[in-house]
This record gives sequence, structure tokens and C-alpha cells, in this order.
Amino acid sequence: MRLIHLALALAASTLSNALKVGSPGHVNSNMDSNNLANIKDCKFVDKTKGTPTCQQFAADNSMSVNGLRSLNPWLDCSNVLADSLCLQTVCTSALPRRQPRRQRVLLAPTVFRPNRAAPIAPSSSVAAPVVASSSATASASVDASPAPTPSPAACVATTTCAADQCGQTITDNCGAPLACPACPCVASTSCADSQCGTTITDNCGNPLTCPACPKPASAPVGVDQSECIALFNGARQQYFPAAGGLAFSQRLASQAQPAADYNAGSGCCDASCHILSGPGTDIAQVLFCSKTTCASAYQGWVTDEAPYRGGHWAIIVGNPVSYRYVGCAVSGLNGQAIVCNFSMNP
Repeated sequence: MRLIHLALALAASTLSNALKVGSPGHVNSNMDSNNLANIKDCKFVDKTKGTPTCQQFAADNSMSVNGLRSLNPWLDCSNVLADSLCLQTVCTSALPRRQPRRQRVLLAPTVFRPNRAAPIAPSSSVAAPVVASSSATASASVDASPAPTPSPAACVATTTCAADQCGQTITDNCGAPLACPACPCVASTSCADSQCGTTITDNCGNPLTCPACPKPASAPVGVDQSECIALFNGARQQYFPAAGGLAFSQRLASQAQPAADYNAGSGCCDASCHILSGPGTDIAQVLFCSKTTCASAYQGWVTDEAPYRGGHWAIIVGNPVSYRYVGCAVSGLNGQAIVCNFSMNP
């Protein structure tokens, strides 16, 4: 142990001679010939960062201002220090200093004499290092705490979907679900044959005007409106007198003509073939293909359906809705057809 202290004293003396300063500095326990060379070449001194004051620079190096000035006698502390200024500080190990806590160890060389129980202060014949300031002491920085793990950068989620991802729920770049906007609606422009001449609502909820119904290839066959009204009023008197009588409407007869032409021309004669009537209109309609008079259609419309109160029977006799007006039309196209329209309005 005595030999170690003696070696430290000799190292301090060597450092003083190498730096050619008036008084030696403190001694670091890790100092060797490489340390001395580095210190001589100004590799272990500290450089200012920015323009600190002497007080700030000294505090960052665990020194007092007096200690800093004692190692750098030329230093002017009346102004801020220049950037990247190389200043002599207390010698430390080559390891970087860590904040905020330091373990400071003062290594002061002493001289031990053989066969003595306690060390004595160095004599004038030994080149003992002179402490320039009580705060200019050698220190070793010890920090056993692990280096902090940097926090990962927060992920910035994208809100953009590709065109072919519309209406889907995908996973965004941060791993979270992302609901893409609904696909734009592509409107249909087609109408069923039974919708000719009407305005319907397309698949996107927009109004769609269907093409006009085809004109008949031959002149329509005339219909006896008086015969039709007489037959229908007779049915009402027989089955539902409370309904009252019917009156003729030219509007209803005119709208019945394209329906009769469509049914006769296309041969469409079931319940799905009614056009220009039903929901969205004020018209209830009866249809009979292959017939051209109300008298010839009466059996199928009224007599045959009376036992079970069929749809044609209910419209004609006015039960449960007692329509006030009627208009009929006949078409001679192909297999022929007769259509009668009923309404509460003339």
C-alpha cells in the first residue's frame, strides 16, 4: 500500500514536469504513461459548449471558479467564455462523466517512511503536488445506474385507404383497425319493361325516369266506357252497396291505354305486369289479357273471385276502398288486353 502511494506521488511530479506548469495538479488513480501523453496533448481537458460563464463551466466540471482559474491563470471570467474553448480541468479517467450524481474521490499523494505506523506529510525534498484550491480536487465519476432506454417515437397513424379498399376495415400502419369510407354508389340506368314511362328510384336512391312505353303497332281497339261503368256499379249493388256508384274519368282512361298496349304487346299478364299504377300513384288497376271488353272480362274479375274476395273483385266493388272514378282502355296488339284504372280523383 505504501508503494502505491509513493507511485502516485511520483506520477504527479511527472505530470507537472510534462505540462510545464508552476504547480502540479491532482493525481488520478487510473493515470499511466498514455494518460500523461493525452493530458499533455490537451485530449483530456474540457471544451466549452456554447458560451457559458466561468461559474457554469466550473459547476459542470465539479470545480469552483477559483479552482478553474488556478488551472487556467489567463482566463477572464468577467465575460462569458467563447465556444469550443479548451480549458484545463481536474484530470479524470477517460470514461465519460454522467449526471446527475458523482462519487468524488480525492487522491492526495503522501509519503510513507519505512518502519513507521502512520504516514507523514511530504518533506521539502519530495516534489509533492500543491493543491491550488480546495475545490480543485481530483475526482472519479462513478454511476452504477444503467443508461436510460430511449422511448420509441409515437406512431402517427395513416387515415388513407386505397380505392380498392373502400367499404372495408383494414389495419393501418400502426396496427390499429381503420374503417375505410363506403364505396361510391354506381347508379343503375336500366328499367324493367313494366316501369316504362314512369319515374322510379334507382339503386343509389336517386330518381330515374324510365323511357316511354313503346307505341302500339296498330290502332287501339275502342272500349265501351258506359258498358264498363254499368257492369261495375251492378257489382257494387250486389256485393257492397255502401260503396256507391262510379263515374267516368278521361285521365284514367288515357293512362290505361299505354298499360294495355304494354301488356298486349309484351304478353306480360301476371300481377307483376301492372304499370302506371300502384304504389306512388293514386291508381288501382285491373288487367285481363286476351279480352277486349268489360263484359268478357267480368267473369274472371268479379264472379270467379267473389267467393274468396280476390284483388280484382275488391277494386271493382269498392271494398275496402270505395274508388269514385274509373277509365278503361283496350289494345289489339298481339294477344290483346283490357285495362281499367280506378281512383279517388277524376
